[in-house]
Amino acid sequence: MLLQRSTGAVLADETTRNTQAEEQSATATADRSSLHHAEVSASMAQGATLPSAKSLQSLAQSARAARRLRPNDELAQRRALIEEQRDAFLAAPLPADTLARLTAQVSRAATEGELAAHVYRFPSEYCTDRGRALNNEDHEWPATLQGLALAHYNILLCEFVPLGFHIGAQIVTWPMLMPGDASLILSWRT
Repeated sequence: MLLQRSTGAVLADETTRNTQAEEQSATATADRSSLHHAEVSASMAQGATLPSAKSLQSLAQSARAARRLRPNDELAQRRALIEEQRDAFLAAPLPADTLARLTAQVSRAATEGELAAHVYRFPSEYCTDRGRALNNEDHEWPATLQGLALAHYNILLCEFVPLGFHIGAQIVTWPMLMPGDASLILSWRT
């Protein structure tokens, strides 16, 4: 019986403590709430107005639109420059001194003990297949050449192959693990 009374007294003490803690918490929350209301009232008294949700939404939309336009302008400029360079590559005539330059490159490589020379370098994306045939060593890779690369290949074919040279090509750079520049190679291995 004594045990039951002491258990009951303990339960009563805990209930009283919980009630007191809840009252203190409610009082603290009310104090914070009234302090917050006082701060808001003070800032409004200083002339600060709360923006409407609609005006903030409009502001956010215009900021997003400005962000979207800025990179597109830069991207459009870069694309235009790349397209301009590609058009120049495809339409440019072969320089008059091309054969002399190729001969000098081959002679220089031979005097250095080499058996081949990289004689012309160009972006592989200017090939009709973006360099895939070059990369896969397809025997029909010359059919994918365009512009100045094709003009250089034709000079090599007409002027050097009859003299016993061999023409090859390969991808020589791999930016971000993608085919980059390609090179026409003139070889004099027997």
